Amino acid sequence: MKNSIKKVLLSKFKSIEDNSKLINKSIEWINANNVGITKKHLGKNKNKNITDYLFYMGNEKLLENPIIAIIGSRVPNDYGYNAVERIIRSIKGDYVTVSGFARGIDSAVHKASVNYNIPTIGILGCGFAINYPSSNSKLKNDIIEKGLLLTEYAPFTKPYSSNFITRNEIIAHIADALIIIQGKKRSGTLNTLNAAMNLNKEIYGLPGNIDNELSFAPNYAIKCGALPICDINSLFFTKKIDAAKLTEDERSILEIIRNDNSIDNLLKKTIFTKSRLFGIIIGLEIKGIIKRTKNNTYAVMEDSDE
Repeated sequence: MKNSIKKVLLSKFKSIEDNSKLINKSIEWINANNVGITKKHLGKNKNKNITDYLFYMGNEKLLENPIIAIIGSRVPNDYGYNAVERIIRSIKGDYVTVSGFARGIDSAVHKASVNYNIPTIGILGCGFAINYPSSNSKLKNDIIEKGLLLTEYAPFTKPYSSNFITRNEIIAHIADALIIIQGKKRSGTLNTLNAAMNLNKEIYGLPGNIDNELSFAPNYAIKCGALPICDINSLFFTKKIDAAKLTEDERSILEIIRNDNSIDNLLKKTIFTKSRLFGIIIGLEIKGIIKRTKNNTYAVMEDSDE
């Protein structure tokens, strides 16, 4: 076991010289603190910044559940905090949340998840032996006990600014969907958004006041094709389809999607213009009736009782 840990640690250091003491110290810390090593769940298209192995503390099996990433600013306002609280409270089923364990929105996601008994995964931009941010000491222990912590970095690696780019990419890789709460024009939130878009992940944005700089990231995400969060209760597709509440146009498109769910074929089989078709589709998504999947297709979440 010691040799395998050492091999992984060696892959984490850019320079092997003068690191023998640090490697031995890291091995001792890993063994003393029940740190595991995993190479699963990153997929074939992982970014070159991410090595083959991640360190973890807590329940690794949570990576097998559907994972919702919720991210945002380190200095959000009440609108952002309240949205996080409402979204976490609305989660049903086996979903797991993931965020970046930073101050602000990240911490709010983890704390609300713990409070509502939703498993949560924290991705660190430093090693486990580093207490960063110091304000999250108790939260760190809570997540280890009830959730999962992951990091790319050896135990004593400090939180260098470049580490957080890799952290953001890991969030995008392990998440099935990404929710952007708030973020400025120059922020790590946009880095995560770009990674998620390149991976064709499902993305949501919390619409915000265009005069507020915190609204740039979610509004930009929506501009790029993310779904606007207009109804928090429909986010996680827990409602049954009520045919009586659908318009005739919605029922028509829903029937086509049940039989052939690609956008190209939808355009061929309907008399609607492209803009009208996408308007209907967005309405069905907001109601939680259909869900956008990979490869530009849609899935009906639950058949009607009609």
